Amino acid sequence: MNTPVSESLALQSLALRVEAQEAKLPAVTSPPARLAEASSVGRQITELGHLIAEIGQAIEARVAVEPVPEHVLRTAWTYGKVADRIGQTVSALDE
Repeated sequence: MNTPVSESLALQSLALRVEAQEAKLPAVTSPPARLAEASSVGRQITELGHLIAEIGQAIEARVAVEPVPEHVLRTAWTYGKVADRIGQTVSALDE
């Protein structure tokens, strides 16, 4: 069962994973000078895409049962905000 404590722990775990992924991101202030840098950017976009998919599955699993408790709705909303932030990061890397 999803309790407020378990939801909090799940969000903390997600935050740590997102921070770890962000630490791997290359600077994107200019076009890559070498193919290896472009490959690294592509790999990061792929990894971020996997993380977004996992967040989507976590939201879907949490709201699949009716009635959805308020703390679960708040958690799902937070997951959505994180996915939005990651999507913006992917967009910046793509540019």
